[in-house]
Amino acid sequence: MLYFLFLIVYNAPQVLAQERNEGVYINADDYAIGKLCYQSTQGKRYKLRIHTLINTATITIISSDTAITLLKNNVYGYRDKNKINYRFYNNIAYEIITTHQQHIVLYKTIVLTGNKGAQTMEKYFFSTTTNAPIHILTTQNLKNEFATNTWFIAGLDLYFKTDNELLNYDTFHQQYTLHYVYALTNQLSNQSLK
Repeated sequence: MLYFLFLIVYNAPQVLAQERNEGVYINADDYAIGKLCYQSTQGKRYKLRIHTLINTATITIISSDTAITLLKNNVYGYRDKNKINYRFYNNIAYEIITTHQQHIVLYKTIVLTGNKGAQTMEKYFFSTTTNAPIHILTTQNLKNEFATNTWFIAGLDLYFKTDNELLNYDTFHQQYTLHYVYALTNQLSNQSLK
């Protein structure tokens, strides 16, 4: 028992030193498996510059004394120091708010509104897969993307009266109502084909 405790204490600093919080996802497959490149490491200076205010086409990674510049179009996205994942699409970083296992991936971004005394507002988006084009989250856009899924379209009409309701969270099923409706209507569709 004492030997086991010694191993834990002895190896703890090494385990902590290997923990990486932020980095870049090169492609959607890397994001799906959580594989980060150009990662931060403990004890080394690290800075991930996304350039969101001026919205450039590049990101810069500074690690120790080395700076690497990558085109946003050549990488999928990144994870920041708070372990929040983002996807680049048309040089804009979208925060991924659902997991990659969902059939409808939800995103949000912060936009400035007004000229004087600008305020921020959250806007929501979706894609049909982790690598599909991103669209504004509206009932009509969902219907357009799932045009052949008549059960899902009927579910959208039944469950959602306004676009704002698309972000309702179902606490009983522990998921967004949108994901629940998608799964339920697909299950009903599959049963009707039998």
